[in-house]
Amino acid sequence: MVVVRDPRPEARELVAAARAALGLEELDLLVRGAYVVDVWARDVKRQDVGVKGRVIACVGSCRGRARRVIDADGLFLAPGFIEAHIHVESSFLSPSEFSRQLVTHGTTAAFVDVHEVGNVMGLRGVAALARAFEAVRLKVFLLAPPNVPPSRKVDDQGGASIPYGEVLEAARGLSGIGEVMDLQSLAEGDEEFLSFAAQASTSFTVQGHMAGLKGPELDAYVSLGIRNDHEVVSPEELEERISRGVFPFVRYGSSWRDLDRLSHLVSRHSPLVSIVADDIHALHLVAEGHLDRALRRALELGVDPVDAVRAVTLAPAMAYGFEAWMGSIAPGRLADMVLLSGLDRELSVLRTFIDGSEAVCNGAGADLGALKRHRQGLLHPLARGQGPRGGRGGLGQADRARQRLKPDKGEG
Repeated sequence: MVVVRDPRPEARELVAAARAALGLEELDLLVRGAYVVDVWARDVKRQDVGVKGRVIACVGSCRGRARRVIDADGLFLAPGFIEAHIHVESSFLSPSEFSRQLVTHGTTAAFVDVHEVGNVMGLRGVAALARAFEAVRLKVFLLAPPNVPPSRKVDDQGGASIPYGEVLEAARGLSGIGEVMDLQSLAEGDEEFLSFAAQASTSFTVQGHMAGLKGPELDAYVSLGIRNDHEVVSPEELEERISRGVFPFVRYGSSWRDLDRLSHLVSRHSPLVSIVADDIHALHLVAEGHLDRALRRALELGVDPVDAVRAVTLAPAMAYGFEAWMGSIAPGRLADMVLLSGLDRELSVLRTFIDGSEAVCNGAGADLGALKRHRQGLLHPLARGQGPRGGRGGLGQADRARQRLKPDKGEG
């Protein structure tokens, strides 16, 4: 898949989806009987989901026939996970293997900041990464590194240097601009830096970096038009950013695990708070997972199951202004979805769909046949549309059935 610049479907794709919803055209895919995580209504409902081409056409009751039917009775269908901030270099994996690992663990889109490569190889290295990502299934939003070296105010004798003008030019061929992190230039009111940051935020998708900022310096940074921050490490910082209209990204990767101290704020401010990896090593990716790993940890910490899913789907889509097309299972959205064994501390990714096409089956090594559930008596009250939300542990934790998943069918 080429580096994503605009995630919106084409008009003809939306027309085809509308016709399929009316039963005038055949669906390409029907996922039948799943417990669908409704991130808009903050609910879980047993529904069918129909897909036409790359687009979700119907949710609930779908008319007509489908070329392919997946019987997902008793399983959970969530939006594909969106990684709002990550560095591929920290994984020590090639772009292809990095992408394969993310998709295997339910991630369908990732906003990838490549400033480490930029610092060593400049834009030549960024271009090489962009070419490498063109062969992967993952939706990659590749971001030009804005501060190479990290600060213009510090002598740097090694590595590359990318002028602001070249950053802006490179961003036109990529998905936007990575974390703006020259906080010394900000504090000094450097006119060139301020002008660049404002031009970047008004022209492109941009990532923030507000480490330690508060008071006038925080206000100055936010005044430049940058609306997200992954450097939130305390409840006070998270609240300050929320009150200024900044989307906080809470980290749970290898180097930073701020989720452990900020988990109680994920539900309080849902769906404004995203969970991100930032830096994650190959060992953790392969052995424990990616955002599915973060979901399991959030549930262990007592985060509401639907709010935890929101934090890796709707919240990042909203942070970048893409919620009309990504981050939820709803008509007109891109059919990026993940089939889960449950919404509990043992959840595993069974299938990953990108643009309506199955990218991974049994991706996390789980046996689908051993994870089917009986229709009655196993679900948390939320999944039955009744009763209060549960406490720690999530949905679908008990009464695991041991029957085989029905094979796919050709028509419905």
